[in-house]
Amino acid sequence: KLSNPNKLLVGQQLTIPRTEVKEVKKSVSTTQLTQFDEPITGTSYTVAKGDNLWKIAVRAYQDGYKWVEIMRANELANPSVIHPGNVLTIPR
Repeated sequence: KLSNPNKLLVGQQLTIPRTEVKEVKKSVSTTQLTQFDEPITGTSYTVAKGDNLWKIAVRAYQDGYKWVEIMRANELANPSVIHPGNVLTIPR
């Protein structure tokens, strides 16, 4: 019951409601990939034009949300900036 939810005060106590933890996992089958999106099975990948970490994670893990693992393994400061020709480590 905050009067202004954009302003919190130091020392203010907040009540965090209990929620049920749900795991959402959408799997992409290899039949959903186009001919240009062959699965990545190795431990490294050379970035091609039009790639982004989400697409690479889908091809490598069949789970786009695992793009964070690629970002961390490659110590990328800005995950939105990858260039064709970059060689990325794909953690397995």
